[in-house]
Amino acid sequence: MVVIPEEQFKEELAMRVASIVLAELTGTNQTPPKDDFLTTDEVLAVLRISAPTLRKLRKTGHLKTYGEGTRFQRYKRSEVEMALANYGKKQISDW
Repeated sequence: MVVIPEEQFKEELAMRVASIVLAELTGTNQTPPKDDFLTTDEVLAVLRISAPTLRKLRKTGHLKTYGEGTRFQRYKRSEVEMALANYGKKQISDW
């Protein structure tokens, strides 16, 4: 038996639940790879937020974008999953 700290267990459990929810929302039955990227529209759908709220999350540093310019912004799936996992702790729009 392996014993891990309670906080680490909660984080790992939240990440796995977020992966399952994300897979259900996007219609995939497999757990996506961690290095996968999402488009802006996909992030909006997964987090169920508006475009202005997503811009606020970018500006405040809660979500980091990858890519060039403003037209080709992508988000790491793992970071979006973490935001989704933290959603229960605090409303995303209140970040």
